[in-house]
Amino acid sequence: MVGPVLFTEPQLLMTAVDSVPALRGTATLEMLADSAVPAAVKPIPDYWEDAYQPFYTPRGKVIERFAPSPVQVWGDVLAAVSEGEIMIPAGAHHSRYNARPGLVYLPVEEPTKLHWGLVWRQDADNPMVRAFAGVVRDLGTMEL
Repeated sequence: MVGPVLFTEPQLLMTAVDSVPALRGTATLEMLADSAVPAAVKPIPDYWEDAYQPFYTPRGKVIERFAPSPVQVWGDVLAAVSEGEIMIPAGAHHSRYNARPGLVYLPVEEPTKLHWGLVWRQDADNPMVRAFAGVVRDLGTMEL
């Protein structure tokens, strides 16, 4: 089941401090066409992956996926990015919670918002879950 959106946040480009985008100080999603991104480790719906890590740039260029992915856990992603092997789109919250030496988070020129919402299994639907979703809906969406 899909409930209300909890919060939205800007999408940033996570890249190495010595990468071309970092040295320029600007990033575009078009840059991802020149750098493959890791494929999802476990199967996830395409619409979900595309919302966070698009399959195409805004101009329609394919964003290649590493398959099998050289990264298996989040720590691998951070290491691969800081070593300049990959760059990936990331939600703005990563700049706060995943700050590391060697990483920089750049605003993307094509502003994209990520939406985070409540989801739950249909067989787990019950009055308490719906009441919680109602409170979230009443409070409204927060911007991070």
